[in-house]
Amino acid sequence: MLSEGGEKYRYMTERVMGMGYWHTSNVAQRFGNTIMQMVLIDFEEADAAFLKAEAESLPVLKAWLEHRRGLKSNEVWNQARLASATPFTDDSAFLVLVPQDGQRLVRFLKSWFRITTTLGIRMAGPEKRSIRVSVLHTGVLHLVLLGLVVIPRDKVQRGLVKLTEACSGRMSLEDYEKLAGLLGFIRYILRLDSKTMTTVYEPLGRKHLESSSSRVVNSVKRVKCWTTWAERLVSAHGAPVTVILPATSPPAPTTRVLVWSGDAAIEGTNWPGMCGYSHGLFWIYPLTARQTRALHITALEFLTIVGNYIIFGALAPNTMLEIWVQSDSLVSTLVLTKEAAKSEIMVYLMQVLDERPEFSKLKQCTSNQHVYGEGNPLEDNGSRGDLELMASTCEQIGVKAHRLPVPSAFSQIVEKAVKFAEQLKAEVRVP
Repeated sequence: MLSEGGEKYRYMTERVMGMGYWHTSNVAQRFGNTIMQMVLIDFEEADAAFLKAEAESLPVLKAWLEHRRGLKSNEVWNQARLASATPFTDDSAFLVLVPQDGQRLVRFLKSWFRITTTLGIRMAGPEKRSIRVSVLHTGVLHLVLLGLVVIPRDKVQRGLVKLTEACSGRMSLEDYEKLAGLLGFIRYILRLDSKTMTTVYEPLGRKHLESSSSRVVNSVKRVKCWTTWAERLVSAHGAPVTVILPATSPPAPTTRVLVWSGDAAIEGTNWPGMCGYSHGLFWIYPLTARQTRALHITALEFLTIVGNYIIFGALAPNTMLEIWVQSDSLVSTLVLTKEAAKSEIMVYLMQVLDERPEFSKLKQCTSNQHVYGEGNPLEDNGSRGDLELMASTCEQIGVKAHRLPVPSAFSQIVEKAVKFAEQLKAEVRVP
């Protein structure tokens, strides 16, 4: 808007189509729906002759098709279709029932290619595509053959990280909007009433008045809501697809198992360090020459366990949770299980862990496990400073690697352990 003199702006506004669950663009969503409908129409025409021949050779399929064609339908959806497609704006998922030769899927992909190419729509990179009997869509895993929707562990962990960040008052409005989207999808899986999202959406009501970098205020009411959601995430695995039907009971809370694993390395690398990993989350603590001289590898392996308790333990609510604490150090696992040790440095480290509030809170729901080195390649990569290999390995197993900061409390513990070990060695040298 120009001022009266015409030389300066009085104010400016920017209007864009917001993406994500909370401000999904209705225009983009309807466009996605239109594309899916065009693809299905094209596919059904291409598949018609093959489906007719297949039905003649399979009486069960023929009877099913006849029954489905007799159902009430509309002009858009064919009730006897063997393919389905659903978009969430630009994120699409398809379901195709194929015979043994798999050619129906090929015909569907050709229809998809034909329509999107004609419309000039650019597809996402190959790393974001997958053909499988299950599909990760809108943050949850759909197990089609079993009729289940599952909340993946890495999504739970990322959700716990964001909820913890929100409770601390450090979360930006932009990141909070993504968290609200994740919780919104999970609400439907858990069949929760819409009022459970009232407080979650409250900070977004002023989004148009604040910048995306503004911090979300952590009021007492909001912290209570976010803490409750953390407990829901931990106690929920998923639900059968029938949960969407009316008068269906919500899934019962169940115990979730989380795995913490860690590794320390001082040989075979130019970047010695400690690394902890849990379902896509990881932390790395680089080691100095002084630290590797003072502490032997077993002590460093145990310190990695301490780090996991401090960093991952801070995220875990104390409800419906079982934690597997894994290490490839047999001595560290035995010390942790017995809560006792023989060497002075291990006695000291066990005492340090025993005094941590995270250990006191969670030790009753933990199981200590010794694994061979081959069983923890991700932590092994991290402890040796090979972050590129670690990230690519995470991508291969379908999770996104997310590095967590190492708190000063852990750095102080390492420093005190180094001084304690140096003092022990100095006493040994005294004649």
